[in-house]
Amino acid sequence: MTSWVREVVDTLPFERRRNVSTMPYGAGGLVMLALAVGAGLMYLFDPELGARRRSRLLTLLDDLGRRSSGLLGGASRDVLGGGARRLGVVRRASRPEAQSP
Repeated sequence: MTSWVREVVDTLPFERRRNVSTMPYGAGGLVMLALAVGAGLMYLFDPELGARRRSRLLTLLDDLGRRSSGLLGGASRDVLGGGARRLGVVRRASRPEAQSP
């Protein structure tokens, strides 16, 4: 800025503020996110192929949900069962003759 412009700005009755962005990702990131969401909505709600795309997406999400629930269910049974055995809560069955009276 030239000196005379700076002098005029300094005499104005408002305080000069630093240009600090309050958004953590900046305005550019928010704009890109909004554009991506808008493009995704346009892709899914296309008048010609949108119903087919939505159906395929719902099928994929349903399949993913079924696979992940089976995987997580098996893993949780393994973890809980192994922990219970380590703590002595669950004992393995032994032969009757090996048991003491």
